[in-house]
Amino acid sequence: MMECFVCSAESEKLPILGDWTELRCSDGCGHYRLSGTLERLLSVNQQRLDVVRTRGWLEASRVTRPIPMITDLTAIYA
Repeated sequence: MMECFVCSAESEKLPILGDWTELRCSDGCGHYRLSGTLERLLSVNQQRLDVVRTRGWLEASRVTRPIPMITDLTAIYA
C-alpha cells in the first residue's frame, strides 16, 4: 500500500513494467498511472496535485483510456 499522489488516501500500488507508477485509489481517484518524470518532480519540488481538478481530468480521460496516465504535461498542480 502507498499514498495516492492525488488525494493522499491509501492506495494499492500495482506491479508494472515501465517508467510509471500504477495505483488504485481507495477514495475516489480510481485506477490511474503517474509517469516516473512527474513522480520525481512532485518529490523534488514538494508539489501536490489539485484534487478536484485532477479527479475531473481522470474521469474525463477514462472515456478514451481505461487507465489514464498523469504526466508532467497533463498535471494540474494545487
